[in-house]
Amino acid sequence: MNINLQVLKQRHKLKLLPPICKCLNKFESTKCEDILFTSEEIAPPPIKSSKVIPEESRKSHRARLGQFFRKHPHLYAVKDDIPEKYLALKRLTPPDNLYLIDVEVAKKAVTHILPDIRTNENQLVCETNAGLGLISGELLDNGVKLVRLYESCPDFKHYLKSRFEPYKGRVELFTKDLFLLHRYEFIDKQDHGNRVEQLLKGIPTKAWDDGPVLTIIGTMANMNFIRFLMKSVVLQSFITTLGRIQLYVFMKPRDYVLTAGPHLNLHTYKRWSVFFNLFFDYELFDKFPRQVFLPWQSKNSAQLGRYPGQVDPDMMYFVRINFKQKLPVATKNLLPFYAFIMQFFGQGRQKIIPTLERWVPGAGLDVMIPKSNHSQYFKDINIFTKFGELTPEQILAVFEEMISHPEYKQSHFVEAIESQLIKTETIETSLEDHFEKRIEH
Repeated sequence: MNINLQVLKQRHKLKLLPPICKCLNKFESTKCEDILFTSEEIAPPPIKSSKVIPEESRKSHRARLGQFFRKHPHLYAVKDDIPEKYLALKRLTPPDNLYLIDVEVAKKAVTHILPDIRTNENQLVCETNAGLGLISGELLDNGVKLVRLYESCPDFKHYLKSRFEPYKGRVELFTKDLFLLHRYEFIDKQDHGNRVEQLLKGIPTKAWDDGPVLTIIGTMANMNFIRFLMKSVVLQSFITTLGRIQLYVFMKPRDYVLTAGPHLNLHTYKRWSVFFNLFFDYELFDKFPRQVFLPWQSKNSAQLGRYPGQVDPDMMYFVRINFKQKLPVATKNLLPFYAFIMQFFGQGRQKIIPTLERWVPGAGLDVMIPKSNHSQYFKDINIFTKFGELTPEQILAVFEEMISHPEYKQSHFVEAIESQLIKTETIETSLEDHFEKRIEH
């Protein structure tokens, strides 16, 4: 079979590209049966060199852990007291509990805690997920009269009993995790139990604008407890009727994005960021290496969240979180404001005016031309402005304009408040929380 290139060009009036012409010229007078392959053409393609894996990645978890302890010889004193399961690597999911193992970190943290405790003695000081009790030991040695420990791990609880035996009368030990208080409250509602009351017995009662009644110290593996406190304020449940609660916690940088505002992208500025900034005061004291908290987790597990590659992935933040003395809205408006954020904010992409008009007809005009004076208000709100463009204080101002509208009490939004109340009281976490948790973990 011969291929006549000139005939092909004339017959079809083709304007062939140079590479095609070159290819056709090569085989113009070639017979199919005469086609042969050279040895270079039939040789297998060269094998690509495998990716160079860093030496550190090739090491087993045990080898890395051993090297870490050798670099920090002062940690050998506590290594034998750590349960074996916390020395293992969390490969698939983030750990439920994290435990501090470095007494030097505990000492630095206590320097931030002591001044506040000494100026407000009429409160209960506790450490949850106490583990080795490093922070409690430092507090007791620095004159704190009573510390309550919450520890759910039997091995750690046995260790704590032995360690704090010389401090009789100054230490109380409970076999629970205080950061799981939302679960115990949910179970209490199902069987009419009193687990929460038992865990919180002995806590003094104060007015909201007085000092904290409870200071909780520990390592938070996630933000479920903060969300629980927020819902507790909204529903005025038992724990918040006692007074304000204060936290000194080690937390992941990815959880600290609750302090985010609209200046960051919408992936970090979420509905809980609005609540957190309006209802809590917070202060970042220090940053500590993630390695001094066990168990470690694999990089795949650590990056399961929505924001892989964020700032300080190898650190833990030590933060003080305290309810504000003055809540941003009146008590009667706590639940409406909660429903407003949960229903309208979403991922911050909903447009303010069209959304409000669907639920409270006529309120959009009040938001565009506010009738009240506000300390902070978004300039030039129009029909395209989204919730995610506003700061938490500006979102609060929009809410205040909405509830002051004459048609508010007869609006569909009031019905949404009632349904939000039913959902919040009858299930442990809302559907939105469930989806957020799946995405983040």
